[in-house]
Amino acid sequence: MFPTKLRFFTIMLMMAALILVGCDGGDGGDNNDDNNNGVGNIDANFGNAGVLLVEAQGQEIVEPEQDAQNIAAQNRNEQQRRELLFANRINDLQRRPNDRFRAAGDDILEAVDFNAAQNKIAYAGITDTVITKVMIAVTDVNGVLDVTFGGDGRVAIDADAANIGDIVVNGVVMQDDGKVTVVGTRTQAGNQDVLAVQVNADGTVDNTFGVNGVAAFANLEGGANQQDQGNSAVLSGGNIVIGRSGTFDGATFRAGILIIDNTGAVVSNFSSGADNSTCLNATVDGNGKLIGVGARAAGSQVFRLNADGTADATFDGVDGIIEVAGSDFVSVVTDAANNVIIAGRDQATTDTFLTRRLDVGGAIDAAFNGGADLVFEPKVGGDNQFGTDVFLRGTQIVVVGGGAAGGDVFGFVTILDAAGNIVSTFESEGILDDDVINEDFKEGFVEPASNRVVAVGQAVEDGQNTFDGVGIRVID
Repeated sequence: MFPTKLRFFTIMLMMAALILVGCDGGDGGDNNDDNNNGVGNIDANFGNAGVLLVEAQGQEIVEPEQDAQNIAAQNRNEQQRRELLFANRINDLQRRPNDRFRAAGDDILEAVDFNAAQNKIAYAGITDTVITKVMIAVTDVNGVLDVTFGGDGRVAIDADAANIGDIVVNGVVMQDDGKVTVVGTRTQAGNQDVLAVQVNADGTVDNTFGVNGVAAFANLEGGANQQDQGNSAVLSGGNIVIGRSGTFDGATFRAGILIIDNTGAVVSNFSSGADNSTCLNATVDGNGKLIGVGARAAGSQVFRLNADGTADATFDGVDGIIEVAGSDFVSVVTDAANNVIIAGRDQATTDTFLTRRLDVGGAIDAAFNGGADLVFEPKVGGDNQFGTDVFLRGTQIVVVGGGAAGGDVFGFVTILDAAGNIVSTFESEGILDDDVINEDFKEGFVEPASNRVVAVGQAVEDGQNTFDGVGIRVID
């Protein structure tokens, strides 16, 4: 597909990082009335009572203040709380033990992919309070864990055997043979590398991939000891296309796209060439051209490369890069006409998400929302509402994301028609969580047989630095 597709609190941190390196700079409660608009019925056939809670098995909850090893994880979680205006309103999950499966631990679900050949869903995130393990889960289309995968549908792969850093997961793809590849960023000794982990269809480590199933990619913009981040993943022609960002001087980021095969070998590595830019999400259009979106200076950019990595001047008439002030571009998809559809956030209001459509030449598409960005507030009175993933359901455009309101975190699903009109919208606070979990959605997809939208993200348990992965399927 989810981002990096990046989750929205990470996006804000990356925007701040760009500025530091010299860049230019509701009702709040009754969601059933104003914001439901026909979507929001949870599909009870998905997971348990419509909610799938994904957590690795056998992880102990360790309070960070009791264990010095977890100081970094605690700081990370506290930063997330500040960015999300998080206030821990959630009651004990054990009140409804039959509504979801869970075990003790700290799990953050960041990415999802559906494979039609396998008719299965792959989920990926991180597990363990020291944030060194990649969590992978596989279910059928109804959210039932696949016991042929890892014995109980879940595996945790140690991608940092030295236990000296941390890992962020930003993308996952399931291949037609059932292998699952997870993409993200690994930080060790202050340096960041693009990370890829691959397991076989049964959940065992794929020893044909990288070294013991783990591949790391460094110095992608040249130089040594630079910072490289893997932000998204999509499967194209049997290869894995990774939206990435990297520095060439240790400080100045450039957006790029890395392509690897199913053994972890580099097929191509392309740079956009634009200083002070990131690629948070990348895709491939129907002509085989590579498209990326992310941050640029005080705003965002979308760039398009030819299949050989050269700048596509037909996109903007110059260098294939379109820079836009006042917007945060987070996710991208292309339609059958190779129009470019972007989701993110409007910086002017910060409490609304944004959707923009460009035609194949890079111009604003006059047939979408009258030739203007669609700026929309899924939850009236919410803050920092990011569209973190965008994908298609036929000619409809689906945006999933998250935000915060009244100290609580929520996820949303909004469906648009091809003209940019809102067909329906659903935001989860007060509907999904039922005062049991706080959640925000990271990525999603459309399950072809049912044509229903599946959204995944994370939930947070009250009173603990503990995250669980959550997935829902909504009936529109």
